[in-house]
Amino acid sequence: MLKRRTPAPAALELLYDLFFVAAVVVLSFGYSHDPTLENLAWIGMVFILIWAVWVATTLVLNLLGRDSAVIRTLVIGQILLLIAAVSAADGVYDHTLLTGPLYSATLLLLAGIHWKAQQLKPELRSFSIIRIWACLAAALVFAFSPWYPDPGYLLLWLLGLILLISPGLQTQSLKGLGLDTKKLAERLGIFTVIMLGESFVKTSLTATESEVVGLEIECVLGTIMIVLSIWWLYFANVPAEGEVTGRTAHRFWTIVHLPLHIGIAGIAVGATMAILPNASHTDEANSTWTLVISVGLVFISFAAIEFLANDRDSRRAGTLFLGAAMLSGVFGIFSAWQDYVDSQIATLVLAGLMVLVVCCEHFLRQPEEQPKQNPEEQPEQEHSLS
Repeated sequence: MLKRRTPAPAALELLYDLFFVAAVVVLSFGYSHDPTLENLAWIGMVFILIWAVWVATTLVLNLLGRDSAVIRTLVIGQILLLIAAVSAADGVYDHTLLTGPLYSATLLLLAGIHWKAQQLKPELRSFSIIRIWACLAAALVFAFSPWYPDPGYLLLWLLGLILLISPGLQTQSLKGLGLDTKKLAERLGIFTVIMLGESFVKTSLTATESEVVGLEIECVLGTIMIVLSIWWLYFANVPAEGEVTGRTAHRFWTIVHLPLHIGIAGIAVGATMAILPNASHTDEANSTWTLVISVGLVFISFAAIEFLANDRDSRRAGTLFLGAAMLSGVFGIFSAWQDYVDSQIATLVLAGLMVLVVCCEHFLRQPEEQPKQNPEEQPEQEHSLS
């Protein structure tokens, strides 16, 4: 009898990552075509909510370290519900009644994953039980979204988010539960790569909507340079430093990936708005500020990751990243003072800043050369030591 082949846990996690990033792209697409503050608040909240579910699911799968048919079914159910929930990208006031209940159902599936995990691995009982109750409480808040005032439901959703993440704020060490920090760092790295790839794809697809000429070509190239620079800066340092195992340091290390991923999505949104034809002056301003803020978030995230590593080179690199974030902010203020620089030119300026930071950071990481010792001085030194 032939032995049946079952999907490896890594294959399930990769599938989950791909669909999650696809949901993020759909969300960012909605803001690109309707860049209002209301839409920004709405889409930002939905992004954070589904990112929180992704982190929670990734963590419990990491601790479980094994697969089962029930776990696969629950994760695939989460994928389907998250894809349905991004109908929120159609606008602030469209599909509001649908999004909350769908997210509530997603949390119920997350609670089911925790329940099955503590059955398969009894050591996770205390870890999972408190998170099951948190998921149920948060699901109750989101389930009644259709009865909340519009858009006041965002405040109540914030309460639901706090309930969901509250168990993660406890100081319990996860190392004793079998947390594989190296694998978790790899998961976040893979997820970041997919985010960068989707940002490139989104920008390229937007460029094909119309004839790309002049600065639009340079804008696409500038976006590619920004994406490649983020990849370089992340994988030159972050995975090795992700193995911080302190009770709180690793939690913060995971959390600072949220602004990084928001920044990557925002870069794609800003570049898309810059490439779209017939953009108005307001669209130009929104595009420029979206790019500036997104690049700043990326630099701030990198700085936080470096400072968590807490060694000499990392502190120097963190200072460099903070300085780059400030420079991007200064450029945004200068652009506003000049009645907004063309957003396509802004893309090129920020791409140049990214490349400059890559070069400076690489220089900072170079090992210092030890002074060469004069061979004639060696016997005298040995004699003095004796």
